[in-house]
Amino acid sequence: MQDKPNIQFKSYDDMFGVGAGDTSGSETVEIRLEELHEFVGHPFSVRDDAAMAELADSIREQGVIVPAIARPRKEGGYELIAGHRRRRASQLVGKETMPVVIKDIPDDIAIAYMVDSNIQREGILPSEKAKAYAMRAKVISAEDKGRTDEKLAAEFGESRNQIRRYMHLNQLSKAMLDLIDAKRMPVNVGYELSFLCPVSQSRVFGVMMDHNVVPSIAQAQKIKEVERQSRFALEEEQILEILIGKASAPKRRFTMNEKRINQYFPENYTPEDIEKTIIDLLDRWKGAKE
Repeated sequence: MQDKPNIQFKSYDDMFGVGAGDTSGSETVEIRLEELHEFVGHPFSVRDDAAMAELADSIREQGVIVPAIARPRKEGGYELIAGHRRRRASQLVGKETMPVVIKDIPDDIAIAYMVDSNIQREGILPSEKAKAYAMRAKVISAEDKGRTDEKLAAEFGESRNQIRRYMHLNQLSKAMLDLIDAKRMPVNVGYELSFLCPVSQSRVFGVMMDHNVVPSIAQAQKIKEVERQSRFALEEEQILEILIGKASAPKRRFTMNEKRINQYFPENYTPEDIEKTIIDLLDRWKGAKE
């Protein structure tokens, strides 16, 4: 049996002319910060946190030691591939330019390098990892119709199941993803809820907020199964029954006969006039009772 090819995605230095690689076709120049634009679909947030403050202090004292990497844009300026945090730190310390390796490279290599240069950072959020894996998977799938999850697992050192779980988190609403990023809901619970339709997700989130409850993995699986069997969006009562063991109190509905009401008001009264009069009378009645 022929051995499977060794999958290597980790080093792109030679392609960019960085470090010990071939520098042909690339150059390092000082670029004004306003000419450096974010990578399209960049999944990693740039946060002004303690790590950013530390990076800013380093750049203030020593400048940007490792050049950023960018490629020319058709619209003008340059698209950053690696160096978003260095650009932000440079802004914070009042720098106007930073060193950048400029090279015109195709999307697949740009995405691979952008993801690889960020994914190993400390403090990567689950939502960022989910988006990054999805971007990388799209490129791999376009190049080779084989087992995308297997190749991602080899590239990033995660199991195929874990890769699939993270990528499916992209089906979650932003509100749900924010809970996972804030460590208020486990990733495996979010994975189960990511199979729900948007309406069901919205209602589950509403119940969670109203009752300050987070589903267990078993409850999340039950919610998913109930929706799968019904083939419709879940009702709030169904979600409450699963999460806290009871349904909400039935809503009191009330209608008034228009013909009977109209006999008490002049014809020139608008619906708003009628409503205001009725409310005023009910307020007096309530006050008298109290």
